[in-house]
Amino acid sequence: MHAFTVAVFSYNHHQHFLPYLLRSVLQHVKDLHDLVVVWDDYVRECPIDFDLIRREINHPFRVILHSEIFPWPEAIGRWGWIKQQLCKMLCHSWCDDEYVWIVDGDVLITGDPVLFDPNGRAYLRYDASRPTHKSYLDFIRRYLGLPQSYPYDFVGSTALFNTYECISIDQHARLTSGMDLVKCVLDCIEQPNHDPWPFSEFETYGTWIYNTARHSHVLAERNWNYCAIEYNWNMPIQVMWDRGPPIRGSSLNEIYQWYQALEI
Repeated sequence: MHAFTVAVFSYNHHQHFLPYLLRSVLQHVKDLHDLVVVWDDYVRECPIDFDLIRREINHPFRVILHSEIFPWPEAIGRWGWIKQQLCKMLCHSWCDDEYVWIVDGDVLITGDPVLFDPNGRAYLRYDASRPTHKSYLDFIRRYLGLPQSYPYDFVGSTALFNTYECISIDQHARLTSGMDLVKCVLDCIEQPNHDPWPFSEFETYGTWIYNTARHSHVLAERNWNYCAIEYNWNMPIQVMWDRGPPIRGSSLNEIYQWYQALEI
């Protein structure tokens, strides 16, 4: 089986939830080689103690700061979520494993995500319930020269990335547009009247794999159900896979008790 890293992408608004997320990963994701927290240090008004979290979950993890990954242009720094997306696409610069499972910081894992099939091929998950955002496809066509040839959406809260394929995407962007991927995104958001949703890492990666490496992957519909709930930080948490809160619309206190009762 392939060696893989689990990378959790978080920032200050999610930091109180981070121990829950990490515990849920450790419970349900087996045979991971490395655990990483990729942290947005652009916003610093709320200090975080990673050593305390390591003690809370009783497990080590690496911390990688956004500022360590790339010398971000100021225009991209203002768009925290775009910078985070690009950090995912640059996983080859901070992950030595062949695969990295990307996990957003507002997700609770409640079941086995099933990352590889029995033959070791990586799953490429899609969502057949919704079409792709047009501006994502416009970016992919303009800067990567790739067509959309599928009727569904690759956007989600988790995805399994192949680090070598991410290198290939960046190289292809240089050949197609004369710019690396970061500069492509910068060029896009500096255009007048650009779409407020100009780029998606999941859609870019999924479209690339669909067009160039489908033979080495298993294309499959998403194997989770979303259940968005509010916790006591008044933020939505995406509960993924096979468990959800006992009562829809639970009070914050009931949801808190449900979290505490999870065997993590």
